[in-house]
Amino acid sequence: MTLEFVEEATRSRSGRHRAYAAVFIVREDGSVERVRGGERTRGTYSRGDARLVRVNPPKQGYIVHVKLVMNPRGWVKGRINVYGDQGLLYSAVIRERKLRGSMGDPRYSWAALRVLEELGVAKALRRINVEVRGGPRGDAGGG
Repeated sequence: MTLEFVEEATRSRSGRHRAYAAVFIVREDGSVERVRGGERTRGTYSRGDARLVRVNPPKQGYIVHVKLVMNPRGWVKGRINVYGDQGLLYSAVIRERKLRGSMGDPRYSWAALRVLEELGVAKALRRINVEVRGGPRGDAGGG
């Protein structure tokens, strides 16, 4: 099963709005690898680059797709999706500098948090409102 994602780094003509999307592979041991390449496609905004990436889910890991949009005030909102062999496993949203679980099994939230730590977005959040279980760190209890 091949999944298709849009990877982009675009901005509006005025330069006040920005969109960022990236695809990562998170292994069972916690290592994170960014997926690059693909064919050019149309992005959210007119300036910048957007690509269509095709990825096969790994046997011992997950695919994490991060999509973020920044407005003129510098506020970021977005969505983080975790995919596996069965399709979408977990989804979380970022609004008002808060990360919240949206749908799916919270056992996979560790993969989303691992990618946010890798991007440096986790430091900018004032509240992480997801239950973290499983992953390479073991059972961390509540979130």
